[in-house]
Amino acid sequence: MAGTKTLLMMCASLGLGNSTRLMGVAQAIRRRFCVPPEKLRLVICAAGKAARYWNANAASVQAEVVALDEYVFSGRRSQSRVRWSGFIRPCNAAACLRNNLRLRALLSRVAVDLALIDSDYHFLPLHFAGVPIAALGQARDVARRCEIYRRGDLVPPRSLFIEKLDFQVQRLVSRFVLVPCFEPGAARDGKVTDIPLIVREEFTASVPPAGTVAPLYIMTGGSGIGAAPLLEYARRYGLTVIWGASGPAEALDNEGRPLIDRAGAVLVQGGLSSISECIARRKKMIVFPIAGHGEQLANAITVERLGLGLRVAQLSAPPFAFLERLRLLSAKTSEPVFPRVDGAQAAAGILLKTLGLIQR
Repeated sequence: MAGTKTLLMMCASLGLGNSTRLMGVAQAIRRRFCVPPEKLRLVICAAGKAARYWNANAASVQAEVVALDEYVFSGRRSQSRVRWSGFIRPCNAAACLRNNLRLRALLSRVAVDLALIDSDYHFLPLHFAGVPIAALGQARDVARRCEIYRRGDLVPPRSLFIEKLDFQVQRLVSRFVLVPCFEPGAARDGKVTDIPLIVREEFTASVPPAGTVAPLYIMTGGSGIGAAPLLEYARRYGLTVIWGASGPAEALDNEGRPLIDRAGAVLVQGGLSSISECIARRKKMIVFPIAGHGEQLANAITVERLGLGLRVAQLSAPPFAFLERLRLLSAKTSEPVFPRVDGAQAAAGILLKTLGLIQR
């Protein structure tokens, strides 16, 4: 179509939080800014579970999906942490080569005007094709918070180093970086822009209803990594599990409303998307971060410091004990101020301005 712009959106495939974040941005483009496919073509690149999610849901935002090869890590999906050395396994090196060749072929057929990458590192074909890149990621904000928390020996230096390295890669490969934050507005250079937290429109489309069905739900992360203790805890106490590893759709009921609306509080891991969804629905949290993941620990500490929930290192207490701690926390603190969750609209506006589709 003559005059049609193309936005390529590329997301990491280890979990599903990156996909739901990009879905929120795509929903804002189509429904908040009402940009039709005739003006903007959306192309999604993802692999594995993320690709399956997009294949099932891309039609809702009139997007196309290009499936990439999935990366395979050693150990079970329920393992306690990712072994980053898995990236250099021969099978993953081969997958990386195939994915880059597939992207190069795509770029030879499609004139891409802007690429948005969310924790995705297939950027070499984009550079060789001269495609402008925008990065979306939490690393800069995590590094800033880790610097503060490290003074209390809460965050290991290695975690801080990884977040700083990730942010520097984002800055190096992109024209600008969008950083979802709990408290946007900190000083940044001209290349970096803070935005509020991002959730899908299903979590902002309606006001959370009054009343609950159960005192505590459990919501696992999309990767399934570190989920074993939560699933065992749910089995032991008969708790309802929102099994994020089965797909983001599992977090919604048959009418598309968030299942966490039925809970008084939610036991979650420390992923930003799960926490953002709880914030959007005004749910207090018990956060059990995956060991060895600095961003999850930093998110858990921030939730606790904002008075939005508890950070726990072990699931050794019964649910009523955690809920009592939440009650005492609420009694001690003033009414919490939940962070903004309109980052999808902010990100979509910046992207559309960059593409010249809305006025500056």
